[in-house]
This record gives sequence, structure tokens and C-alpha cells, in this order.
Amino acid sequence: LMMMLFVGGARPLHLGLLLDGSESMESDLHAAANAAVQFVTALEEAVDVTFLDFDSSIRMGRFSRDSYPRLFERIRERKASGGTSLYDAIGAYLETAQARGGQHVLLVYSDGGENRSRLTYPHLVDALRFSNVILYALGYLDNQSSSVRAEQQSRLTMLARETGGEAFFPGSARALQTAYARILDELGSRYTLGYE
Repeated sequence: LMMMLFVGGARPLHLGLLLDGSESMESDLHAAANAAVQFVTALEEAVDVTFLDFDSSIRMGRFSRDSYPRLFERIRERKASGGTSLYDAIGAYLETAQARGGQHVLLVYSDGGENRSRLTYPHLVDALRFSNVILYALGYLDNQSSSVRAEQQSRLTMLARETGGEAFFPGSARALQTAYARILDELGSRYTLGYE
């Protein structure tokens, strides 16, 4: 019996990006899109990016490193409209990750609203618990009404924690940099033990 230690980039790292393009994100969509591009640029270890932008419906595409310019164009051209199918979008990413090996990290850029998904919150939590995905949420709540802000913050936080990830609510460029530094540090320090 031999124990192997795989550190950092020994296993391929697949990055997922979920961008909430619903109407409720209209005031924050530009900032969220720029933040997503910034993270892709910072995470050099990723072998590819699966990008999902969603409102009432979901659009998904996978991009290799040499097609990042096309990815960035797609991220930045997104306009806010429609309802929010957040749970279905996360569920769609979990399905693609389950079929592939390696490490899977998902960043969700959203205000945490939800009003169109077929997948229920309890079913999504179960799916996250049994997935091989680490979820980090970047929450945009400053332009949300006070009546829903606490619930949406709690929802994003709980979804991230189910996977060993974390939720951040950056209200400034400096806070975003701090969040990204923490995420990158966590990803760099993770390891996997395997037996052969």
C-alpha cells in the first residue's frame, strides 16, 4: 500500500464561473463581469473555464486558455434581464463537474436572489454535499432592498459552506482584492491524499 500526496496543481484544476445576469443585478453586473475576468486572469493554474451566465434561462460554454479572449468578450457583453434561476445554474455546473476528474472550483457572482429554478434549495444543498466542487460566492447586495438582503446573504453563505468554500460581499475594489487573495491562498494550500 503506497500513499501519494498530490499538492496544488498535480491534479488538473477546472474553474467554473456563474454570472447572474438577471434584472436584479443591473446595477452590479458591470462590476461583477470585470471581477470575473480579473479572477480568471489571476488563477493561472486553471486548465479551462466553464462559464454559465443565467437569468430565467442558462447558457453554458467551456473555454480553454487560448480562447480566453472570447470568454472575456462573452462575460463583458452580458446585459441584465429576466428572472433568476440561481439554483438551476449551480446544479447544471455540478452535473458537468461530476463527469470529469480533477479539482473543481466554482465562483458564483450573484445577489443571491432566486425566483425561477426548478431545483429546490434542499435538493441543491444535498447535491453540493455530495459533489467534488468547492464553491465561492461573490455577493452583490449593496443595491438590494434591506428586506431581502439578510436572506440573500445567508443563502450564499450557506451554499458556499456546504462545499468547504466561503462567501464574500466586497463593497469596494480593495475588498475584492482581499477576497481574491484569500481564495487563491486557500486553493494553493489544498492537497489530496490518495491510496494505491
